[in-house]
Amino acid sequence: MNSRTVQRFRLVATVASVSVLERVWVDARFCRLDRSRCIEVKALVDTGATLSVLPRALAEELGLEHARVDRAQTAAGIVEVLRAAAIVAVEGREVVTEVWISNIIDKPLIGATTLEMLGLEVDPRTGRLRETPLLLYSAISALQAVAMLARSTRYSVGTPWSGSRRPGDGFYRL
Repeated sequence: MNSRTVQRFRLVATVASVSVLERVWVDARFCRLDRSRCIEVKALVDTGATLSVLPRALAEELGLEHARVDRAQTAAGIVEVLRAAAIVAVEGREVVTEVWISNIIDKPLIGATTLEMLGLEVDPRTGRLRETPLLLYSAISALQAVAMLARSTRYSVGTPWSGSRRPGDGFYRL
């Protein structure tokens, strides 16, 4: 397959994904950390947003206090947003997480970090949320790297550089 074919395939796959994932809405609950105030809203899942976002009016209704000011990238450029902590619940799961408070975004967003912490992801085939495993450690990546190394033609199993082991004992040589 040449690079043009690969580029066309990626473009078609991207267009197909975008058409399915154009709008994923979920019922969500945002609460103060002490749970004294909560709001139930329809929130847009935005896997392109790092953190979840609350419009300023909803954050004020909850009485969230911001901890710091961040600069975040948007399609319109870089904007300043306030960062606060809240409890976010989606599909029966909840997590304490940081959220951004925005003056320009008019709807609640569920961001990628919140989704990961909830153990959820967007199913690209259905456009709905589905369970995904939480990762304690990226051991899978390490195992995949070892497997790739073992299959690589640049490396062979055999005697280590010192010559102190027998061929096939699990050492790799260049």
